Amino acid sequence: STASTAGELNAIAALKQVLAKYSTDASRVYVTGNSMGGIGTEDMLIKFNAYTGTEGRIFAAGLALAGADYGQGYPQPNQSVVTALKNVPFWAIHGAQDTQVRPTFDQNLYAAEQAIGGVMKYTQDASLGHDVWDTYYPQTGPNSPLSWLYSQSSKGVVTPSPNNTVVLAGSTAAITDAAGNKWTIVNGAMQENDRAADVSSHVIEI
Repeated sequence: STASTAGELNAIAALKQVLAKYSTDASRVYVTGNSMGGIGTEDMLIKFNAYTGTEGRIFAAGLALAGADYGQGYPQPNQSVVTALKNVPFWAIHGAQDTQVRPTFDQNLYAAEQAIGGVMKYTQDASLGHDVWDTYYPQTGPNSPLSWLYSQSSKGVVTPSPNNTVVLAGSTAAITDAAGNKWTIVNGAMQENDRAADVSSHVIEI
């Protein structure tokens, strides 16, 4: 349904507690899941993406494996959803032989996003059925689904600084690592994303 379930609301509430209590990068919070979790991923991404979320602005990107959204016009997604997700980083992965959660919704969503120049990614593996996560979650490297997910930021795609970049004490320069964290030296202490990092003081260069 389009209504938020108790489980969905409890998950969001728990996430908000974590974000409030711990040092986090609010621009790099993601949602991912497979099967029923993929269904939840798609619904939560629509409602809580950081750009056009209808119930909150949290997730920089989403990765759904064997998912769908039965409450958003299944099997043809509502036009409001298509429009809202146009610029939201979202990758859906399906097995073509999946008979448990058929790929129809994501196929239709992807076609609609392509028609309006959307950024959605879609992978359909002809050799697989429902359990695509066994193949796609373990992948590594820059083109793997999780590496793609972790490169997303609601501030824009993370661009690492070039190798051999040096920041000296007293400089206002910074190094951005491959995970999108900004490293600086402030009063001889290392800072990560403008917060004190868990490293020793008296740093003269990084």
